[in-house]
Parts: sequence; C-alpha cells; structure tokens
Amino acid sequence: PLRLFWLPDRSLSLWKWRARRSPCRPRAQRATGRSVARSSSNVPRGLFRGTLFRGARPLFLTLTLLVAGCAVDTPPDGKFVVVFVDVSASVKATSPDDAAWELITRSLRPGDNIVLGVISDSTLTTFQPSCNTEIPYYPWYEKADLIRKKELKRLFAEKITGAMKKAHEAPRSRNTEIMSALVVAGKVFGMDKRRRVLVILSDMLEDSPGHDFEEDELAPAATQHLIDARRKQGFIPDLQGAKVYVAGASAKSAKKTLEVQRFWFSYLAACNAQVTDARYGPALLRFDE
Repeated sequence: PLRLFWLPDRSLSLWKWRARRSPCRPRAQRATGRSVARSSSNVPRGLFRGTLFRGARPLFLTLTLLVAGCAVDTPPDGKFVVVFVDVSASVKATSPDDAAWELITRSLRPGDNIVLGVISDSTLTTFQPSCNTEIPYYPWYEKADLIRKKELKRLFAEKITGAMKKAHEAPRSRNTEIMSALVVAGKVFGMDKRRRVLVILSDMLEDSPGHDFEEDELAPAATQHLIDARRKQGFIPDLQGAKVYVAGASAKSAKKTLEVQRFWFSYLAACNAQVTDARYGPALLRFDE
C-alpha cells in the first residue's frame, strides 16, 4: 500500500515515499514488506543541499556585500609626486618637458597628489607651485562611475593639463639652483606618509653662487667636501627614501655627462633618495609608478 509520511520538508517525505516504492530495495525488504533502517550516511548528498542553500542565501549575500564594500571603501595607498622643471635661460626646448608631464599625469590614480614647481635662481625663497592637486577618491556608493569619470576629466582639464604651460611662462632665470630645489622638495613632502616620487626635468648642470658644473671639476673628493659643507649649513634635506627620476640630463661631452651623473648619485644618496641608471637620462621614457 502507498504510505506517505508527513515531514516539514516535502522533499524529504517524497524521498521516503520513493524509498518504499523503489524496486531497488533490498530483496529481504521487498519480500517482508518491512522497511530497513537507513543510516544518515545513506541519505543522498544532494538531499538537503537545496534546502540549506535556500535558507543561507540571504546570509551569504549579506556577507559578500559587506566584504566587497569594505574592499571598495578603503582608500587606496597613493603616491606623492613632486615635479621640478628647469626654467633657466640655458633651456631652449620645452617639448621634452611636455612629453614627460603627459607621461607622469597618465600614471595618476585616485588618492595620488601631484605638485609642479620650477627650478630657478629663487626657488628656495619664492617657491610657488604651478600645480598642487590631489586626485579625489570616491567610494562606490557615493557617486556613479560615469559621474566620477566626468569630474576627474574636468579636474585634469582645469588644474593639471595646463600646469606645465603655466610653469614655462615663468620668467627665465640666469641660474639653475637644483640643490635648492631639493631642499624645497623635502619641505613639500613634509610628513606625508604616501609613497614619494621626485621628478627633475633639467640638464642637471648646477649654476648657482659658488658652483658652475660646466666648468667645475667634480671629483669624488670635491663632491664629498661639498656634501659635508652643505650638511653643516643645514642644506641637505631628508627625502626619506623618495624615488627619483631625472630627464633632460646633458652636458658638452660624454665625459662631463658621466661626471655630473656621479655627483648627483652621491648627492641624492646623502639626501636619502633613490636613483638608478635606468631613471637618469636625457629623456623620460618610462614612468612605472
């Protein structure tokens, strides 16, 4: 006879009904008509899976949203980029600076900050940045993706894209005080905890009172003497591990170019900055930041 057992879960009672009617029951059970006790291990693996998943689905969905929300809402670890461009009278072409600026700004992401200043004979005393902009970070629930892109496009157009042109409009100076620009860079970085990147767009030929790198002999002993003297005067900044890029380095000969490069490697190391051969040259070909 057909016997149905009432259980809270209809799928379970259906399984019990099928178990009684199934021709695959043991022979002794079919002969006597009595059911054989089944252990929990005999229950098909997929029996409760649908019921449990349906009951836990809201909980899984809630946990997924919470985890995703926490991941998106956390502001990214940005970088602090300081760019100095040489505007002394010795610089003739500005197109390399424009190309480097475009390469640098393309790397900017939400949470980054970029500052652009000039290298002149009054950088230390009258520094005024042509650009000081932070790329805003918007949580996913605050603004739609299209609105974020529209506001970032407007920000770049108003404050970043034309900043290099504004810097080139500064009055041409007779001197090139790169060492003073490094002091200003230390002040600009300040106590900011973001990753520090310093870009110098210059021929790297220091031309300041007491120094003329086109004519000076930059032997290792002379370099160390200059570093010690400036340290006593308090003019060696602590750049706290800043990553340095140099673009535009040049001189009247290959020998002089390498001599100037060795000087700046020693000087930047004294400033607690990091520079390598791949990031020092006549042009900025890559900016992997």
